[in-house]
Amino acid sequence: MKESIRQISPREIHEFIRQGAGIQLVDVRSGDEYSNQHVKGSSNLPLDRLNSCSISEQFGEQAGKE
Repeated sequence: MKESIRQISPREIHEFIRQGAGIQLVDVRSGDEYSNQHVKGSSNLPLDRLNSCSISEQFGEQAGKE
């Protein structure tokens, strides 16, 4: 069975961050878009480079497993 990705609102993300939930927010916009404005503490991994290898390289082998 395939797992689905749960979508959450910006308000929910803000609350998770405020509570120190230890989440990693990934901004999938281009590097230029990210450099212009982004959420403090987020990481940039452009959508055209987003795959399981790039996620492991940037965040470690256990990324997305929890």
